Parts: sequence; C-alpha cells; structure tokens
Amino acid sequence: MDSVFNVSETVNLFYKADATLTRDSLINGYSITQFTGTTGHDQAIFLNAWMLKNSTKEYIATTMLHEAIHSYIDYWFDRYRFGQIDSTLFKQMFPIFWNYRRQLSTQELGQHIEMANNYVGMLSRFVKKFNPSLPDSMATALAWKGLSETTAWHNRSDTNQITRLQSIGRRDIDSMSYPLYNMSKCN
Repeated sequence: MDSVFNVSETVNLFYKADATLTRDSLINGYSITQFTGTTGHDQAIFLNAWMLKNSTKEYIATTMLHEAIHSYIDYWFDRYRFGQIDSTLFKQMFPIFWNYRRQLSTQELGQHIEMANNYVGMLSRFVKKFNPSLPDSMATALAWKGLSETTAWHNRSDTNQITRLQSIGRRDIDSMSYPLYNMSKCN
C-alpha cells in the first residue's frame, strides 16, 4: 500500500475467507474497519471462499488489492473522523470520495469512483508485476473488476469484452481458457 499512496502508515490488513459468499454471489470481498486510535488501524478483509478456491491467482491478487484500497481510504477517513487530520488533507487525497462519504448510501460508490478515476492503471500495473506474461487486455480487465457502476466504466466501449475476460479470470465461464491468458489457478 505504501507504493500505491506514497505514504507509510500503520494499517494492519487481515484476510479471511467467508464461506457464506458463493459462486453466485456478486461479492468477491468486503472489509470491516476497526480503528484503534493512535496505535494504528486494523482491517478485516473477507474474501469469497468460492473465489479463493476456484479463481486464478491473478484474479485473487487483484481482488485483494482492490479491497486493500477500500481499507486504506477508510483508514484515512477514520483519521479525519477522529481529529488526527483535517478535512483539507483528506479532500486532497480523495476528492471524489469526500463528496460521497457524507451520504451513507453511496460510500462504496464514492470509493469505486475514486478507484475508477485514479487507480485502474496502478491496479493493472500491479497485476502485470505479479504476472509479467499476462496480456495487457487481461490486466486491464482485472483492474476494472468491481467498478462497473461508475461513470468511467459506462464511458468505455469495451465493457462486454472486459466482463468476459473477468469471468475467465474468476473462472465463471470457459474455465479452460485461463491458460490462454497465461493465468494459473491457486492450489
């Protein structure tokens, strides 16, 4: 996370499998914040157990980073909420999210808009570093996973292709195609 946001802060991420999330679930992961004041920030990230068992390593790694970004934005918002930073700093770091955070029904959308506008390229580069032989088209598709409700997604002309590639990475469809994209399944 330090390389994503260029800051060094104490954020403890704990990844756990959630067996209640299945193949049919639209949720690959979610996080729960536990702000611990001046000593740090603990974040439990729950991942879809079916996804962990069946998806490719690249899909899982991208999902883990996607959820970590949610956690990090929450960390900084909690620092603002508990008076450790002022709203000006938070607004500079996450300008889009600030406008949505105040409306409880759109918190996740605000984070997704922030990700779609600012972090898709970074997510794509991350998965390419994780697997340098991954085609750019698949790296881009995985970076867009979870951001389909954003305006940036709707402005793309290749969303059907991206959705198909994401399904191959998750192994929802055509599970024999993932080797064609130089991806591998977790053991």
